[in-house]
Amino acid sequence: MGELSDVADPASEAAILAAAADLVGDPVTLEEAPQPTGRYGMVIRTKHGHVIVLDPELTGDLRFHTLLHEVGHLVLGHHDLQGTPDRLAALLTGRPVVSETSCAVPAFRELAQRENEAEQFASTVTRRLRRGLTNRHLSRLDEAFG
Repeated sequence: MGELSDVADPASEAAILAAAADLVGDPVTLEEAPQPTGRYGMVIRTKHGHVIVLDPELTGDLRFHTLLHEVGHLVLGHHDLQGTPDRLAALLTGRPVVSETSCAVPAFRELAQRENEAEQFASTVTRRLRRGLTNRHLSRLDEAFG
C-alpha cells in the first residue's frame, strides 16, 4: 500500500478506489447508473474485479459517503447475496422477486448486519479523512480498523 502523503487529495474518488483495490487485491472501478428509489449504489463482482455503481444524481457528501459505504462492503468481505431473501435481492439487484415466501428472519438479520457494518465503515473513514488523521498512516482505509 502506498503512503497517503503521496496522494494529492486523499478524499478523491480515485484515491479511495485505488486504496480499495490495494486492500481487496482486485481492480475496483466506478460507474454511474440510475438506481431504484431508496438505493444509492451497489457493488458488482465481475471476472475482472469489482464495479461500484453509484446513482448519477448523487452529489457532494452523500456521493462520497455512498462510495465509502460500497467500498466498506468490499473491504469487509460482503461479496455475495446468497441467502438473502428474494425481496431484498430484488431490491438490491433489480431482478424480479422469485418467491414471496423466502423472507427468512436470519437472512434479514444478516443483510441488516452487513449494511450496518458498511455504514460504520463509511462513517469512520469519513470522520478520519475530515480530521486529517490519515496523513500519518500507510493507508486511508487501513486506519479504519484500528
